[in-house]
Amino acid sequence: MNEVLAMKMHYISCVLGKCASFLKDREDKLDGLIKSLLKGRDSDGFPLFQEKFLRECIRKFPFCDATLLQQLVRSIAPVEIGNDPTALSVLTQAITGQVGFMDAEFCTTCGEKGAEKRCSICKMVIYCDQACQKMHWFTHKKVCKTLKEQRKKQEEESAQLRMEQSNEESDAVQEAMQELSVETNSEVPPSETSDPAPIAAADN
Repeated sequence: MNEVLAMKMHYISCVLGKCASFLKDREDKLDGLIKSLLKGRDSDGFPLFQEKFLRECIRKFPFCDATLLQQLVRSIAPVEIGNDPTALSVLTQAITGQVGFMDAEFCTTCGEKGAEKRCSICKMVIYCDQACQKMHWFTHKKVCKTLKEQRKKQEEESAQLRMEQSNEESDAVQEAMQELSVETNSEVPPSETSDPAPIAAADN
């Protein structure tokens, strides 16, 4: 079988099944489910429900001997929930088959690739448009200030590190110049550096 296609269809099936079960008692609206998937924990904004849901989807993949499933399990199982790599990043990479694909910017709300807008306060969270930012604000506002402080601290540490590296490079250049100067002086012939020999007095 095509393992990648099978995993993709299984994932879509899990999402649709979750939507169907959610809609039974909630007047044909998925707002609550969407917010559950987006909601982050208070400490750092990490979407716990989303991570658990994706891990459960992978666990339910029916073809237990599939190489792709075993690779996913080896990548995700040792990782504590809340750390990298997330189940979403591992699953996306497995489905697309492109490692570089994960270097692109994705909207925090909808996952759309190529998102370019950032939260104006913390500058850390990315969105594709204002609608996605508005939808995510209910949970992001809890950690926005913290993320802003983290970004500021990282920038200060980076600036300090660059300054230290610059000073080290400057010191290294000065030492190299001093060593070169010493070597140059030691290579000058003695006749050029010593006093001239006295001229003998002529005999009368």
